[in-house]
Amino acid sequence: MVPKVSSFMSSPVITASKEEPLINVRNLMLTHRIGRVVILEHGKVVGIVCKSDFSRIVFNRKRYLKPLNAIRVDEIMSTPVYAISPNKTLKSAAQFMLKHEVSSLPVIDSNGKLVGIITKHDILKAFSSKFHNIFKVSDFMVKNPLTVSPTHSIYYVIDLLLQSEQKKVIVVDGGRPVGIITKSEILNALLGVDVNSPTVKHTHRFFKTLYELIETHPVLIASDFMMENPITIAQDEDLAMASDIMVKNRIECLPVTDSKGFLIGLISKDNIVRALKEV
Repeated sequence: MVPKVSSFMSSPVITASKEEPLINVRNLMLTHRIGRVVILEHGKVVGIVCKSDFSRIVFNRKRYLKPLNAIRVDEIMSTPVYAISPNKTLKSAAQFMLKHEVSSLPVIDSNGKLVGIITKHDILKAFSSKFHNIFKVSDFMVKNPLTVSPTHSIYYVIDLLLQSEQKKVIVVDGGRPVGIITKSEILNALLGVDVNSPTVKHTHRFFKTLYELIETHPVLIASDFMMENPITIAQDEDLAMASDIMVKNRIECLPVTDSKGFLIGLISKDNIVRALKEV
């Protein structure tokens, strides 16, 4: 039986008001090590701000010239907000996420009260513990993931990420994966989410914005940003194992390799959410 949302949702939920400056939301994300903050007005959910929303600022510096303490939350928050009942199944949550192209759903009870939030990460936790031996990695992997060389310009990598529906790029050397770059990892580094992360290993301690980074380091390449030595998985492995690896290592995806270590695909959170929809 597919578990209910209430069994895997996160609670309590970190919230902010829509009038607050955006710097407060950034600081909440840093303090609580979270990727989203729910926005309330008079106790009701009116928006949500995810790390991806910061890409409008980080990747579009001409539009947002103001500092974060001068930008209100309601200028960038996502609306409308798609919510779900705690009594719905995780399969329903997966279907809702895919239908509305969102990575999380606030959980609201019959009285309209915010009682939790369910994310793709929570979906992975459920899949790894409840859905063994149903699908193989090959059933849902992306067979032609985006790839770059370690020496490709970071400008090229960012263009790939912005122009594609895929949110990650595999760095390959001789056909074998040697690193991964995701849009969220770039944002993590630039927003200072984890100063101990190897991402932007020589630069993230000193720069606040992509503008400063580019102006000061005009020759940044993919290997400067990539997460090195990515964990890989074989295409005939259980999809629940792939999900478990992602959860335990707090990563978004796994390159899929053949018996000789050559890249043949990619399995990500999105693919596992899609798999749960098919259970």
